[in-house]
Amino acid sequence: MLSEKEYQDLHLGLFMELMEVLRVCKESKLTFYLGGETLLGAYLLQDFLPFSYKAEILMPREDFEVFRILVSTGNMLSRLYELEDVTTDPHYPEGYFRIRTRFTEIDLPRLTAQGLKEKGIFVEVRPLDLSFTSEMTKLVRYAKKVDKNNERVDLKSAPISLQKEIAGPFTRLINHCYKRESLLKKRKKLEAWPSKKRKELPYYLDLYSPYLFRDSIYPVAAFEGERTLSLRGWQFPVPSNVELYLRTVFGDYRNRDYQSEPDPSLSPTKVQANLHF
Repeated sequence: MLSEKEYQDLHLGLFMELMEVLRVCKESKLTFYLGGETLLGAYLLQDFLPFSYKAEILMPREDFEVFRILVSTGNMLSRLYELEDVTTDPHYPEGYFRIRTRFTEIDLPRLTAQGLKEKGIFVEVRPLDLSFTSEMTKLVRYAKKVDKNNERVDLKSAPISLQKEIAGPFTRLINHCYKRESLLKKRKKLEAWPSKKRKELPYYLDLYSPYLFRDSIYPVAAFEGERTLSLRGWQFPVPSNVELYLRTVFGDYRNRDYQSEPDPSLSPTKVQANLHF
């Protein structure tokens, strides 16, 4: 478990990264929103949650792809930061990327047990894909349960109500989710599939949400309009309907205990960060 001083250093690093993301997005006129526990902390505390160890942001798909290109060239970000995705680390999960602070280190037991090691303080950047139907949400939730249990998708074991829907390209994608080369080729098909049905798409879908058993679909209207929240005294963009987003992701988030130490397997055991300069 980290000491209070180590969490202070960690949160300082996260805040500095978010400021860098804000700068790049403003200069490039790109849209992003605080998401996950980062948004929850800003909404309730105007700061990071006491035991948070990462920051999360969401971007509409078009802005996400442009942002990835900008930061991958190395010209937009400060030299203190670097991009991490499957092009820089073959063990990295597909579909989203992280911005890391160089010369820092953070150890997480759940990754150490897998032989992996976090290489620094990071901000997670995830895309929002347009979707037209809640059926897509059912498929994604089922896929995440399969991924969570390290199971291979079998139509016979899938819920009867979903067997017809998942018999298509979505199942073929999941069946190859542990074959990295196949997944990289099929991921684009999955991301494009929802938009083929209709031109007017009323939902955003977060295909890579870490909140496995919550819905990962939000009305586009919840992100329209400009709204900001204060995080450590600085204004960051957030969904216009923050309540809807937080209820979808966390349920009854107001009655959660944020002061108790989390599960040790989900908490960092070591942080090295010299950011006071």
